[in-house]
Amino acid sequence: MFKSIDGLWIGFWSNFWDERYSSTRKHPDFKIKVIDHKKQRYNTVGDYYYNIFGSLVILVSDMGDWRMEYLIAFHELSEIPLCWEAGITNRMIDEFDMEYDSRRKPGDASEPGDDPDCPYFKCHQYASQQEREMCAKFGIDWDEYDNRIAELLNKRAQEEAKK
Repeated sequence: MFKSIDGLWIGFWSNFWDERYSSTRKHPDFKIKVIDHKKQRYNTVGDYYYNIFGSLVILVSDMGDWRMEYLIAFHELSEIPLCWEAGITNRMIDEFDMEYDSRRKPGDASEPGDDPDCPYFKCHQYASQQEREMCAKFGIDWDEYDNRIAELLNKRAQEEAKK
């Protein structure tokens, strides 16, 4: 589960800071980075973890359109505090997401948060609703946006299947 991004072993630090923030109710600094989709820890367009300094880092896949990247970050920023309030830790999220991703079949662009068994299902559904509303405010067709995400997920799945 521990994977290095920019040389930091994020699994350890995410678990460490999860415990700190859940017990103190102190909120971390946020950092949002747009990265190449191949650099995501698993096949997702939005991910977050705590770094060594306790900042919550949100990783957004490069979508080729700043508005779409904003929508992904907006979704994560909507979901994160709901998970905090529900007592859902990053460890729980990571374990579910990575297990879900390991079972994903090529061509499957579904999101772990849409699975009713997902521990953060309700948080994800609310964040998705907010994301849809913001998408409409930007004048972006939801299907176009959703298809762009599916393209990235499917391309990576095909590349990983060749390995």
